[in-house]
Amino acid sequence: MKTTSLTLIDQSLLDNNEGQVHGLHPNPREIDKDNFDRLKIQIQEYPELIDYRALMVYPHKGRYVAIGGNMRLRALKELGFEKIPCFIIPEETEPEALNAFQILDNVPFGRWDFSKLTAWDNSQLRDFNINIPVPESSLNLGEFFDEGDDETKTKIIVLLPESADKDEIKEQLKSQLNNNYPGCKVK
Repeated sequence: MKTTSLTLIDQSLLDNNEGQVHGLHPNPREIDKDNFDRLKIQIQEYPELIDYRALMVYPHKGRYVAIGGNMRLRALKELGFEKIPCFIIPEETEPEALNAFQILDNVPFGRWDFSKLTAWDNSQLRDFNINIPVPESSLNLGEFFDEGDDETKTKIIVLLPESADKDEIKEQLKSQLNNNYPGCKVK
């Protein structure tokens, strides 16, 4: 495996990926204002993290285009960082690989084990942009069901993230509903 060393690059030479490199798609990530503001706070509280989560940049016309870390780049510029830690991707790297890098840099491969996250304070986890699920004890499904006869039907739609294990969630819902409301069906 080839290793690349960390390089400090003047922020004035760094550009966000807007599709200016031939064959490279523009950065597909949206930057939500609330998440962006949280990121800036996190960088201010833990600036050393940027050394460990450096940008991935590609040389282009005497400048560097962010392949990984576009949101961090914007935040660092707004916060006034003059030198930004970067890993420079070699110029001979094919556009297909660059496109893969920008997607793979943002793909969450793992899932949180929420039982282990209990060691952290919930407000800190929210500041870190971790979505904490609603505890079962605070979920009152009774308000969704009519107290009428057996013919009364109520439809509930549950929107799940793409990464969710739909079969596992369906089984949990069946179990929870049948324990509290015998005769309920989950389709």
